[in-house]
Amino acid sequence: MKKSVFRAIAKLPKRAAAAALIALAVAFPAASFAATTVTIEGSLGVANVTAGDTNYAHSVNATYDQVVKLQVYYHNRENPDSGLVANNLRVHIAMPTTAGKTQTATATISADNSNTVTDSATVNLDRADATLDYIPGSAVWRHNTGTNDNVQMVDTKISDAVVTSSQGLVLENEKPCYNFAATVTVLARVHIPGVSITKQVEKLGESNKWATQNTANAGDTLKYLITYKNTGNTVENQVVIRDNLPPKMTLVPGTTYLADASHPQGVKVADTVTQGGINAGNFGAGAAAYVTFEVKVPDASQLACGDTKFTNVGVVRPQGMDEFYNTAITTVTKQCQNTPPTTPTTPQKPTTLVNTGAGSVAGLFAAVTVAGAVAHRLFLSRRLSRQ
Repeated sequence: MKKSVFRAIAKLPKRAAAAALIALAVAFPAASFAATTVTIEGSLGVANVTAGDTNYAHSVNATYDQVVKLQVYYHNRENPDSGLVANNLRVHIAMPTTAGKTQTATATISADNSNTVTDSATVNLDRADATLDYIPGSAVWRHNTGTNDNVQMVDTKISDAVVTSSQGLVLENEKPCYNFAATVTVLARVHIPGVSITKQVEKLGESNKWATQNTANAGDTLKYLITYKNTGNTVENQVVIRDNLPPKMTLVPGTTYLADASHPQGVKVADTVTQGGINAGNFGAGAAAYVTFEVKVPDASQLACGDTKFTNVGVVRPQGMDEFYNTAITTVTKQCQNTPPTTPTTPQKPTTLVNTGAGSVAGLFAAVTVAGAVAHRLFLSRRLSRQ
């Protein structure tokens, strides 16, 4: 629209054209006239440096813990002798902020008196829960500190604002010519969240007999251990550790302890592990925390005869992540007298005869035969006497 206005003004007589320009200057701020004075160009590429890539492309693949390098290229396209400088040229690299297999970064290049250039590059990951995160302190600006005839390219570390600020970072008043083309590179790492949780139990007094399954008696005191570890390569914040206590079991007050790198011997904490959980704090890659507490097994009056299995569930949830579970099982047996069997039994025939000495089987067979003969004779004598 502005070009058509200027063309129309150019066709006017000189005095009328001057008046029109004055009116146009009032209607539009001076900056709007300069907005497209200088033409710049630029692009964004990416390379997987962990995989040894040396060429930048618009798309690469990366996996767990690999590092990629993003490069912004920019150039003032005006003629070297034009004297047209891109004032306050700034660069912004917007990193992706959510997890997903497709991670797209976008570069924006602009100056006070130039067009705006945007370009994108994609990193394809192999997991939907992975993220691509900027590595602080990795931003480097490569530019010419010399002249058009005496090029001196230098690498200068620049502020993280080139990524972290929505406005980007002002770098220079860029002169025209390819000899003054420059790049900004940043590094980003593929982060994968990871949580390991184990749940163990032991009877109080049986030190270092932690197990995932054990047995106990009515009225015993058990000690539970929940172990959490960050198995990913990124910080997990506000990690909550809690426990789903089985019915009839009761927490022993004042027995909850938390151990971590800051408290290797353990520190007593509030007994909230079964009521909302314990906020153990933030944990970097490889860091761990341990929570122990004691519970009371119900007495015999609260138990049914036979075996009762108490399944205790430990739960860990870092901020912004799902819950992770593990269990420990304790079996408590209550013996009851004169208790009818739960299932009817069927009499079983003996599979072997008890040996009472030599010829015992033959003697038993003979005894059965003689007894039968005597009974038969008695039956006949009674019958004859009635006749």
